[in-house]
Amino acid sequence: MSYDPAVASFILVGMVGGAAMVMNASYGWEISHELAKVTDHWTLPVVVRSYDGDAKARERLAKEAEILRGHGYAAALPEATRRPDARPDALPSARIVIAYQLS
Repeated sequence: MSYDPAVASFILVGMVGGAAMVMNASYGWEISHELAKVTDHWTLPVVVRSYDGDAKARERLAKEAEILRGHGYAAALPEATRRPDARPDALPSARIVIAYQLS
């Protein structure tokens, strides 16, 4: 049997592509696993989560909301909160705090 670089390249691309798919899927799994811990395995009646206002945090907020909904939690309306180090006259920060209630 001879060595064919094209076949080896095809196999390597398939393996790397598969690893990328597994890594992408693990992002949701990691969040779900973390939420299972903070909700005491989906039994706490109220869970409060906070997020920065940047795009990456909002993406995480959406993913967590989806996972929590799947486990029977409903989100209250988000509210802007002040950072602990903010001046009293400062506007609310971009921090978002959401309480999720188990229904």
